[in-house]
Amino acid sequence: MVNIINLTKMSLNNLSSVIKSIGIVFCTWIIVSIFSPAFLNMLFCIGSYLIVYQTMAYEDINGIDNLVSTLPIKRSEYVISRYILGIFGAIISMILLLVVYFIMVKVNKTYVPLELLITTGVLSSVLLTSVIIPIVLKFGVTKGKIINFLVLFVIISVGTGIVQEIGSSKESIDNIIGIISSVGFTMITVIISLLIITISMVMSLKLYKGKEIK
Repeated sequence: MVNIINLTKMSLNNLSSVIKSIGIVFCTWIIVSIFSPAFLNMLFCIGSYLIVYQTMAYEDINGIDNLVSTLPIKRSEYVISRYILGIFGAIISMILLLVVYFIMVKVNKTYVPLELLITTGVLSSVLLTSVIIPIVLKFGVTKGKIINFLVLFVIISVGTGIVQEIGSSKESIDNIIGIISSVGFTMITVIISLLIITISMVMSLKLYKGKEIK
């Protein structure tokens, strides 16, 4: 557990090395989201992506695999620390989402409910992060770049399209909110997210344990 915490701290320190490029994308996306609510749910997704991917990319370029193989730590501990980093990214993105949403309500009135944005944002963020981590762990940044880009593009396009389509119809919003409220959107989100993360973590552990480090 101590090693996992230390590895997570190391990644948070490395995050400071790429914070400028992340900040530029964040600011651009926030401005777009304020005037176009359909992009707001993807703020959650893009935030988690930037924090996890950019940090892992920085570490991969600087030989993190060799470091892990020489330190008295288990590969499984490093893998688990990647998912903790993803949780940190999700928390930061959630805070930004809430702040921007309330600003957006004042600047540009929207019928898109916060519950829908959070649900789609969390699920897309979890899905994207759960795909990125095993790909980077197995193939590295260079080989996995195209795959990661395609996954990011598809998830953002689909998520934005869904929110935009639902947001254009007041009746659709009422129906969706009714379904979410009757079942419990928090429970749905948590169950699906945990399932996706569990599957991803099992895959990551197997892939990284079998990875040949030169």
